[in-house]
Amino acid sequence: MLCRFGDNCPLMMDCPFAHSKTELLVHPAKFKTRCCDSFKCFDDNCCFLCGSYPNPSNCPYGTRCRFAHRRQELGNLLFRPSEENVQEITDEFLILKYKTKWCPHLYQHNWTYCVYAHNYQDYRRNPQVGYGPVPCPFWDPRDTAKSSYNDRCKFGAQCPFSHGSKERAYHPLNFKVSTCQDIGPGEDRAECTREPFCAFYHNDLDKRPIVPHVM
Repeated sequence: MLCRFGDNCPLMMDCPFAHSKTELLVHPAKFKTRCCDSFKCFDDNCCFLCGSYPNPSNCPYGTRCRFAHRRQELGNLLFRPSEENVQEITDEFLILKYKTKWCPHLYQHNWTYCVYAHNYQDYRRNPQVGYGPVPCPFWDPRDTAKSSYNDRCKFGAQCPFSHGSKERAYHPLNFKVSTCQDIGPGEDRAECTREPFCAFYHNDLDKRPIVPHVM
């Protein structure tokens, strides 16, 4: 329970109550006793790296910190380090994995060059789930505040349609079958502002064959 006097408590260290929300979170009676309430978290452990990462010795909470201090603590919630490297991005990664996991970083950074998802407009399900490239008629791309994925589509994560532009653009049947509109004829693909994550082709060598989709 929080102390009603807060930082002005006359008992200070001898007070039987917590003096901050952080103290409540790391109290033995509450620490890691329930699932993370982040709408992004699909695991029993919190899905974020501590702000002190990769120098956990700088964390003021030490072993009491509710965030991960090592990549190993998050396990398969993360991509491999090589998959996070912009210089090593492959088409296979973009089709099957790009934006299918939630970003573990708490610091501000450029989402455009991050392989992780940051909100539902940025997120996509793994296409191996089996959904098609056709837009879902029930998915509302404007409502980013709802905490439940199932509130956005009555079929939830098992919906056979694509949820949002990311799922459509990077779907195996759509990826690089349409020309990129960011560069003109004869321009080099390096001029594309979306590279190396662009889901559209820039020349004939970059183009993938169109495969008919059957529902």
